[in-house]
Amino acid sequence: MIKKRKKILNAAALVASVSLVSISVTACASPLSFESSVQLVVSDNFSTLADQSFSESSYDGIRDYFKNNGNIELPVAASKEIKENNGIWKKPGVDTVSRIASYRYAVQDGAKIVVATGFNQGDALQQLTSTKPENKQFKNSFTDNGFIFVDGGMVKDAEPFKSDPYNVSSISYRADDGSFLSGISTAVFLNLYQDYFTEGKTAKDKDGNKVLAVSSFVGLAFGSTLNFMNGFRLGIHYWNKVLQPLIPTVNGEKTKPTLPIKWVSGNEKDPDDLNLQYFVSGSFSANEQKATILSEGMRKNGANVIFPIAGPQTQLVVNGIVSKQDHSEFARSIVLGVDTAQEKTKSLEVDLPKGEKVGKDANHKGKIIQFSSVKNLAGSVNGVLEAITQGRNGNGVEDHNGYYGLGWNNVGTVENAGVGVSDAGLQYLINPNWNEWGVQNLDFSKVTLESLVENKTAKVLSAEDPVIKQYIALLNEDFKTKKDPKKEPTPLDLKAYEIFDKESTGLNGPMNDGSWRIKNNTKGENGDENNYLSLDLSNFLKGIKNKITKPDGKVETVDVTYTVPHPLAQYEAITSWPKANELFKKDKMFFRKS
Repeated sequence: MIKKRKKILNAAALVASVSLVSISVTACASPLSFESSVQLVVSDNFSTLADQSFSESSYDGIRDYFKNNGNIELPVAASKEIKENNGIWKKPGVDTVSRIASYRYAVQDGAKIVVATGFNQGDALQQLTSTKPENKQFKNSFTDNGFIFVDGGMVKDAEPFKSDPYNVSSISYRADDGSFLSGISTAVFLNLYQDYFTEGKTAKDKDGNKVLAVSSFVGLAFGSTLNFMNGFRLGIHYWNKVLQPLIPTVNGEKTKPTLPIKWVSGNEKDPDDLNLQYFVSGSFSANEQKATILSEGMRKNGANVIFPIAGPQTQLVVNGIVSKQDHSEFARSIVLGVDTAQEKTKSLEVDLPKGEKVGKDANHKGKIIQFSSVKNLAGSVNGVLEAITQGRNGNGVEDHNGYYGLGWNNVGTVENAGVGVSDAGLQYLINPNWNEWGVQNLDFSKVTLESLVENKTAKVLSAEDPVIKQYIALLNEDFKTKKDPKKEPTPLDLKAYEIFDKESTGLNGPMNDGSWRIKNNTKGENGDENNYLSLDLSNFLKGIKNKITKPDGKVETVDVTYTVPHPLAQYEAITSWPKANELFKKDKMFFRKS
């Protein structure tokens, strides 16, 4: 959220500071090797282009755009030709002033469109589009440039900036919807290979029975990380409360019953301790010691899958599994990748200890990362670039494959393939609607998980896929459970309605109102009930608690309240900029060696 306490910078001081920073950056820059009309500014000064994650995915969207428009081949992110400041990408500096200086420097190098990736670019973009009189000189210096803001949303007219972001196209993501799908795939995968995962250390249910288990942690408790975790938890919840009771066995021999999935803590002394500190590593550093401590605690508590939502800390979790998987105090575990298809990342393509060959996918069989929960940054950036250069800017325009151009807040959803599970995980994503399982007379005693995986899984992450269609309906509260809408619901349907029904308690979706979708329940600063930037999740995600020390020294455990970005699954026109259609025509976009 844009906080009211933030101060808008004095224009004269800002311009002077930007000039000084630009001179400093230029002085140490490499000679330009390339000239490009589209350049990338990465998330922070610790980021690199070839990070096999967020920065690289955004850059791949630029590469796809030029490939599709003029058959221009840009170097891959890891190419030795590419260096910081040589015409393709830049680091942003350490504060708002230096970020804007990096944008200006990209423009001086020839950029017409700057792709600013990472939610923490927000204040700089709000600043440079501020309409306050003291900011006029500065705002006017970018009047012929466009910006793509990846992983955030812009706000028009709000204090303290009073921005008019006519030249910004933002992209935020329903990561919770995507990780919901990943939760289902995870539950199915664990059950298919339960023989492997229930060997040795396992989690236990309240009756002491062996169960499968998962856990997750974030680097920092931001909205853009917590909603990943929350959607994953809801996917596991849907398996436990709806799907698993309807699927009695894994195989046709009826020898293996399906198992529920337990959520365990990173506190190795108490697997049921859901204090927030046991799900936050405290940074996104590749060497964060607490990430190792948390993941080891989760595995000691029986976690068979760990979902690290903390950038390069995925590597730490993978390394820990390699080094200590054989120790008896640890569960057998794999890792769910995040943001991109990390199972394809060379440094993360690591075999499970002893060469165990779990998994269906030939390319990832026996690997520690089998599939990932993804934000399709490459597709989103490419889609927005296409929309901008096709003139789809401002009010009253059509979208390009689900994306609009400048002046719009875009949303990556399951519908436009902006979020979801990676291709390797689709083969475990079973149809969530039991009425499409082909069960005669709804006799679920004959259902096996293997038969559903064989015949009822998604083939492609597309709104046209029949299984994905059912998830879209489920996530958008349009899920049809009755076999025949003209007939009364069956007893099984009624059982499911107990979960979805508004009168039920504890077993249903996000806000105890029958919705499985993480949706808004707060008013915006202007009283707008559809405020897409904030969402109070404390009403539905019970069980995460925090300990506070009161002024009298007493320690009290309280429910945690936090917010996450909540982009509406629709497009909100901010403003109109007719000039854009002339400035950013396709024939004016270029990439070349200098």
